Amino acid sequence: MKKTIVFILICFLYVPVHFTNAQIKSDKRSDVKIRMEKIKEKCKDLPLDERIRVSVARFSATASNAPSVLGENMSTMFTNALSQVNCFNVLEEQKNLEDMTGEIDASGSEYFDATTGIEKGKMKLAQLIVTGEVTEYNDASTGTKVLGIGGSVSKARIGFILKIINPRTREILKSTSINTESTKGKSFRVSFISKSVSSNPAVADALEKGIIAATEYLADELDNIPLPSDEELNSNFTTLEVHGVSFSGKSTFLNLIKNNSAVVKAELARYADNTAIYSVRHTGSTDELATMIDANYGEQYEITGVQSGKIEVKMK
Repeated sequence: MKKTIVFILICFLYVPVHFTNAQIKSDKRSDVKIRMEKIKEKCKDLPLDERIRVSVARFSATASNAPSVLGENMSTMFTNALSQVNCFNVLEEQKNLEDMTGEIDASGSEYFDATTGIEKGKMKLAQLIVTGEVTEYNDASTGTKVLGIGGSVSKARIGFILKIINPRTREILKSTSINTESTKGKSFRVSFISKSVSSNPAVADALEKGIIAATEYLADELDNIPLPSDEELNSNFTTLEVHGVSFSGKSTFLNLIKNNSAVVKAELARYADNTAIYSVRHTGSTDELATMIDANYGEQYEITGVQSGKIEVKMK
């Protein structure tokens, strides 16, 4: 009889708390959905080809007590969150490129229909690279147990640095610190009815809060980020150093360089002591640019040195 009364009492204690926790989880999911919908509204009806191409390069966990898989999980979560809003054309992470290159390489195999093959060289480059570094990670659970009935409270705090990087120049265009925390009360558990679970639900909640905050930040900063153009992404940069050129001759050489289809942009960076230094953005390699100069203007200018990203020239 006493055991029956104890069991009934346990049920009265467990069921209301379990119902309350279920309601909290439902409210949390609703809040997440509302926040994501608000982000979507910021770029409503933006066509895919007009969205910023972005790739999440990595999340590293440098906090000493962070789980080893935390960074990789956050990278995947952030990629997923960005792909659900209308602001970004999300590209696959570099670490997963073999999934695509393997399929492309299979196009040349005799075992596949060549007419269904995938053309190489069509993958898109990211205009922005996003990285993250987890610098703070703390989680803990506290609880009590009386007469075999236990209850616990889980806490978690996660802090990470989010960086937005120009993939061509390595410039950090934006950087921010995001810190989230969560406290979760677990249901009462009866030790002789069910086993306890060692996972901390507050960690998952804090992670989700952090990922949503990062997505909101990136969407809010869209108009404030100087984006590299496709022209810049698909071209190379070379410094031209021309010796023995006169004051008026420096402009003549600049116009000659600009008047070439391979040159995207050219400008005079500095002139002193009859030496002009030009910054040239161009398609193809530095060697190809040097070959073009020699072929078209070899009668006037002699190339004296070529190395990656730099060409030295002198007037004849």
